[in-house]
Amino acid sequence: MSATSTPPSAPARKRAGRPKSKKGCITCKIRHVKCGEEKPACKQCTLSGRRCDGYNEATQKELRQEILKSVPRRSWAPSADHRIVLVPGTGQERQYVHFFCNETIRAMAGFFPSEFWNHRLPELSYHSPAVRHAVAAVGAMHERQLQGRLVSASTWRFLEQIKSPETASVELMLVQCLLFVCLEMLKGNIARAIEHTKGGLQILTGQLRENKETEPQRSFHMDLYQFFYRQNVQVALFGTAMTDIHGAPAFLASCPSHFHNISHARNCLTHLMNRGLAFSGKFQLPPVDLSSLEVTEDDIRKQQALLQECRTWYQAMQRLQAKSARSAEVHDPRAPSAILCSYHASVIWISCALAQHEMYYDNYFEDFAAIADHAENLIKIGKKSASYNNIELFNLDADVLPTLFYAMQRCRFPLLRRRLLAVYMEYPAREGMFNKAEHAARAKDLIELEEAPLSHLPVEERLPQEHHRVLKKATLHFKTQRPSSVCIRTRPVDGVKEEYQEWLE
Repeated sequence: MSATSTPPSAPARKRAGRPKSKKGCITCKIRHVKCGEEKPACKQCTLSGRRCDGYNEATQKELRQEILKSVPRRSWAPSADHRIVLVPGTGQERQYVHFFCNETIRAMAGFFPSEFWNHRLPELSYHSPAVRHAVAAVGAMHERQLQGRLVSASTWRFLEQIKSPETASVELMLVQCLLFVCLEMLKGNIARAIEHTKGGLQILTGQLRENKETEPQRSFHMDLYQFFYRQNVQVALFGTAMTDIHGAPAFLASCPSHFHNISHARNCLTHLMNRGLAFSGKFQLPPVDLSSLEVTEDDIRKQQALLQECRTWYQAMQRLQAKSARSAEVHDPRAPSAILCSYHASVIWISCALAQHEMYYDNYFEDFAAIADHAENLIKIGKKSASYNNIELFNLDADVLPTLFYAMQRCRFPLLRRRLLAVYMEYPAREGMFNKAEHAARAKDLIELEEAPLSHLPVEERLPQEHHRVLKKATLHFKTQRPSSVCIRTRPVDGVKEEYQEWLE
């Protein structure tokens, strides 16, 4: 049999070596078909009855990634908020911690959410039993107050479990102190809130001086430190001696000409307010005549330096406001108005610290009016957005009410005073240590007292004279228990040689 040979296999067919075109329309790229690249709509899409989505230089992979990002997550797909996390603690404790992390934190952060409130504090409540018990107690108190219920005895059992071991870090001690301040504010126990605030300030300033720290290691440290500096301002407004913190932390330098964001502007103003109140506190009214104040050239230089910093701060704030809310990191549109209320109050009390008479406040009518303007704008913005309404029953920081109360005391123009009082009453939040109802009653009594000799005149003409004015600081000494009493001092009618008129109400 003859041998047969196997025919040679046919050579592999090769595709014509033409480069692929990447300039096709988006629709053809996604369909993996050849595009004719006609414009404005390619022939391939036109013949198949599809819409031609135009042309893009992106590859097919890049286009698909963009599409996946734009498509809403399916309801069955687990998100980061739906992952199963094993949280320590009892069922009731977990309930209150959950409420704290979802509701209370938003109220505590107010107009300025931050890394500390949104991330660090929930993280600490998971890892530290002491922080978790305090968080549960604050969450329980806040939830029951929102619901109009009394706090049960089980709430206080969380506090009984809190222990402060000697090995606790400074950060952990400050966080516990912060939570105790929150709890006492919610309870309305101002004396204890001030006590915890002063304890935290002592820990903080001692740590800064001991370590000679130039700046916080992380942003949440800055948030934690700034919380206590803001509370120091609240303490001063209640007539209690401030903690001397200026000069300790080097990272709180003089006001810069530009701010990185809205939080940076707030932090610089907080430092300026602390130093401004410390300066004006030196000249708070003793039971002697204002004309006997010993004002030195050094005092005048310090006052001028502080006022120059105020002007620098305001110019930097205007530059920040010219930016978009995103670049300025303004998460709540009410934040600038809240800051500016505090700014104008600072200008008034620094400018008038060396004043020899009460009528000097008349020179700052525009600042009093600006406080009313910004407070009204803040309320107006809040009314437009229903998303904020559920968190306005309590704010930890006192950004608005103290400035309104201060303005009502020192402004003597009757119509503006009543406007400030109306804004105060309309403001929807209870802030920090300030009892809104009690302070509103004090402001009304103050206005009536000063205008009593002029009650026969039309309201717009009731301008209290020097001897009608209740002297500064006298109305800020409130007892925490009810009923409270306050010492009232007015200047004598017949000159400075007579004793001041004073009485308790």
